[in-house]
Amino acid sequence: MVQSGTINYLKVKEVESQKLEKKEIIKQLKIDDAILKEKNNWYKINNELSFFKERNDARLFGECLSQEIFEKMGIESAKYEIILLNKKLGLITSNFQDINDNDYFDLYNLYKIIPSLNHGYNKYTLKNLLENISYQDWHNKKEIIQELIDRYIGDWVTHQTDGNPRNIMFSYNKNDNTLNVAPSFDREKCFGINSDFDSRVTNSIWVPAIPYEDPNFREKPYEADTNIDANILGLFLDYPEETIRAFERVFNVDYNEIFKKYNKNLYQFTLSNKTINYLCDIIDKKNKERKKILSL
Repeated sequence: MVQSGTINYLKVKEVESQKLEKKEIIKQLKIDDAILKEKNNWYKINNELSFFKERNDARLFGECLSQEIFEKMGIESAKYEIILLNKKLGLITSNFQDINDNDYFDLYNLYKIIPSLNHGYNKYTLKNLLENISYQDWHNKKEIIQELIDRYIGDWVTHQTDGNPRNIMFSYNKNDNTLNVAPSFDREKCFGINSDFDSRVTNSIWVPAIPYEDPNFREKPYEADTNIDANILGLFLDYPEETIRAFERVFNVDYNEIFKKYNKNLYQFTLSNKTINYLCDIIDKKNKERKKILSL
C-alpha cells in the first residue's frame, strides 16, 4: 500500500538477481565514479544492465506517469517498471547508453565539450546553456535547442522540480561530431511528489533545479501583476517561436485520459479519485498560465 494510490501486486513481477560489481557496470555505462559510488544498484535483468531504485511511496507513480506523459509528447524517455527485486519494491530501468559510438555527459560535465559553459552546481541556467549551444558549429544545434525547450516546458507543466544537472544527459557521437539530448530519466519528483503527492503544489511556485536566467529567481518567482512564472515568461520572450512549438507539443497530450485510466485495476498501480482530480487541477492551472503568456 502506498499513499495516494495502491500497488497492484498481481501485475508486479518478482525478480531475483545479484548486484553487479563496478568492473561489470563500466563495460556498458559511462558514469562518474562519484555517482556510481552513490548509485550502485545495478543488476543484470532480462539479460540487460538495469538500475534499481527501492521505493515504497508515491515516487513509484511519479516516475511511471512522467515517462508515459513524455512519451505522449514525443520525447524519448527511459523505460520504468515497478518490480519486486529480491523481495524489495521499487523501480527498474534498463541502461539506454550505447558507449560503442557515443560518449555521455550530464550537464554537470558538459563543459568538457563546451568550455564556455557555466560550470558549478548552482551556476547553471537554461539561457546560458541554450546560448552556448547556439555558438557551436553542430548541424543539429537548432534541434537540440528545441528539444531542451520542449523538455523544460514539459517539466513546468508536470511541476517537476528535480531536473538538476546530473539528471540531464547528452550523447556525443565521436564519429560525426554531433551532440544529442539523451532520453529523459529520473523524473519521480513531478506533480509535487516527494514521498507523497503534496496538495500544496497547486498554490505554490514551480522551483526548477535549473532556472531559466536568474539563479536568484526564488526572490521574484512571478512577474509583477501577471502571476506568470518568471522562468517560462523569460524563455518565451527570448525564444517565442520555440516556446510556442513546445506549448503545442506539451498541450497536445490528453492528460485526463492518462490519469483517469489509473482509476481502474488494470495496471501496476491504481490512483484514487482525489489524486486524479489533483493531477488534473495542476494541468488546468498550467494551461491557464500558458494562455496568459500567449495573450501578452
